[in-house]
Amino acid sequence: MTEKNVPVELRERLPLLTAGGEIIWAIGLRRSALYQVDETTTTILELRYEGEET
Repeated sequence: MTEKNVPVELRERLPLLTAGGEIIWAIGLRRSALYQVDETTTTILELRYEGEET
């Protein structure tokens, strides 16, 4: 979050999707490159976040 210059007060409220101790999605910022859909993808789980805007 320091790379994206996210203010400290926002970091405390930013929703994160994690799996196995890894951050998969910092909602409103970016997704992990490890979980991008590509030609080898066989299964997709679509998630939507409908909370307040960050």
